[in-house]
Amino acid sequence: MKPPKDVPVLFGDLFVADFLFDAWLEEDATRLGALNLHGRRTAYGTHAVTEEDTHLLAHGRTPIAAMLVNDDCYVERVFKRKDSSRLQFVPVFALDKDEEKRASQLSSSDYTLFPLRPAPPVFQGGVAYLNCPFGFDVMGDAARDSLREKRVAQISQKVGLQLEHRVGAHNTRRGMLVASTTRRKLEALLVDTPEGKATAKSVSKLLSTAWAIEGGIVDRIDIAVERGETPDAFLSQLVTWTENLACTAADARRALAATMPHSTAPEQASTAQPLSENAAANGG
Repeated sequence: MKPPKDVPVLFGDLFVADFLFDAWLEEDATRLGALNLHGRRTAYGTHAVTEEDTHLLAHGRTPIAAMLVNDDCYVERVFKRKDSSRLQFVPVFALDKDEEKRASQLSSSDYTLFPLRPAPPVFQGGVAYLNCPFGFDVMGDAARDSLREKRVAQISQKVGLQLEHRVGAHNTRRGMLVASTTRRKLEALLVDTPEGKATAKSVSKLLSTAWAIEGGIVDRIDIAVERGETPDAFLSQLVTWTENLACTAADARRALAATMPHSTAPEQASTAQPLSENAAANGG
C-alpha cells in the first residue's frame, strides 16, 4: 500500500519517478550549454557552455524504482526542517524472469546487493544495487512534494533492519552481517572444531555487540539532547552498555587465548599492540 503523504519519509523508502535515473560518469563526461531553437525548443551542446550551466553529458539507466539510503535524521532535516540538500538513492532493478536465477538473487549475501521480495500489488520485487548510489537535489517545497507523491512503498521495520546491516557491511565493513560472516570464516580457520566454533561465536558476539553499542550510545545521547534530559536520565544506561561490552570483550579474549597453540594462560594473549588510529580506520 502506498504510504499517505503525512507519513514521514524514511530510510529504505521506494520511489518511482521519471526523473530518478541510475546515473554515472565516464571519460566522455562533459558540460553542456542550452540553445534555444526555432519552435521554442531547447537543445544542448558543448559549444554553448557558460559558467552558469549545470547540465552534463553522462550515462544512465532507468531502474524500476529508487531506494532512499540516507539515515532518518538526515531525511528529517530535508523534509521536516526543509533544509535544501541532496538525498542519496540507489537503483532497484527487476528480478530475473528465470526462476533459478530469481531464487539466487533473492538469497544473495553479496554486500553490494539488497534483494527485495515481491509485495503485490505495490511492488514486483527487485534488487537494490548499493554500489551504485546517485544524488537528487531537493532545493525547495516543489521538489519535496514531488518526491512524496512519487513514493510507492515503505519497507517494514524488519526489512529496514536487514537493509541497515547490509548498508553497514557494504559501506564500512562493520555490523551484524559482517560479524556473522567473520564467524564462519574464523570457524574454518580454526579447523571447524567444537572449541573453534565456540571461539568464533564469542568473537562474532563481540563484533555485533560493539556495533550495537556504538550506534546505541550515539542515538541515546542525541535523544537526550533533543529532550533536554539531565545526566541522571541516561548515564546509567551508558554505563550498563559499556559494562556489557567489557564483559563480552573479556569472554572473547579468554576464548581466543585458550585456542592459541601451546597457550597456558589467557595473559599470553595480551602481548598484542593496540591498533593505531589510522590502522583502525582502515580496518587494520
